[in-house]
Amino acid sequence: MAITAHFVNENFELCNVLLDCSSMSEANTSKNLAAQLQKVMDEWGVSENILLAVSDNASNIKNSIQNELKWRHLSSFAHTLNLIVKNSLNGQIVSSTLQKVKQIVAYFRKSTGTNEKFIAFQRNAGTEPLKLIQSVETRWNSTLYMVERFIKDEDAVKSTLAFIDKELPKITF
Repeated sequence: MAITAHFVNENFELCNVLLDCSSMSEANTSKNLAAQLQKVMDEWGVSENILLAVSDNASNIKNSIQNELKWRHLSSFAHTLNLIVKNSLNGQIVSSTLQKVKQIVAYFRKSTGTNEKFIAFQRNAGTEPLKLIQSVETRWNSTLYMVERFIKDEDAVKSTLAFIDKELPKITF
């Protein structure tokens, strides 16, 4: 769990400080999370200065902040936006297409021979050889980056797929 503090100093400058970054061996229950948060606040002597806490939308951390510690809570805008985008990508056509792209990208990244052919096609086309990017569930922009790179290197992807002897999904619209 990473705990940061954000405050305005005497010169009205926004300051950000990492107070703690540690793994928890206990279960991530509301009580355990609250105990860890309180421990760090006490170590830094800032328990009385907390105006509100920002976290992701997981119920255990929200409950620890609101109900255990009795602090004001604000959900992370970035996490909320990520949930909205992920929900919108779950439509049947978009989700199916993304799954196909993920499967192709995963194969390219796992197969050294396929990746070498892919890079060779990029070089022959006069473009800078770049690996495909795999989306990662917890990396908020990774699906966008994956699709952008896939489209950017579309010709090299198609050429490589035509050249290799592997049954991979066909992307159709």
